[in-house]
Amino acid sequence: MNPPGRSSRIIATLALAMTISALIATIMVLGISMYWGITTTTMLPFWFGSLVGITPWLAMAANLFFFSDAPGALSAILIVQGLFFFCFGLNQWLQYREVGRWTEYAFGEKTYLVLSLGAKSLLAWQTFAVSLAS
Repeated sequence: MNPPGRSSRIIATLALAMTISALIATIMVLGISMYWGITTTTMLPFWFGSLVGITPWLAMAANLFFFSDAPGALSAILIVQGLFFFCFGLNQWLQYREVGRWTEYAFGEKTYLVLSLGAKSLLAWQTFAVSLAS
């Protein structure tokens, strides 16, 4: 028999996983919809995707900062990864608006590669540092 409250935590965890999956799917569909049969670029899917994309970050931040006794390193990881996540959106916005060097398609794509490598590398190093500290 499960201890009281355990099943409700499992249900809440499953509900959260389903919600995050739905949000990610929504962001992907909105990103693809920017290319479907249009001759001009519209930023409306970008703004809807940004609204949907910020939701899990706000939930994680609220949970971490207000309802958790997690170590400070976890807060640092959330902040750094959040900054990289939002830089992806900024890069997309600059690329579609053709601002400065983003008028060159290759520059925007190279920026995506650098952001991706940076985010993954920093996450690995932060995780390694936290494991050494514990």
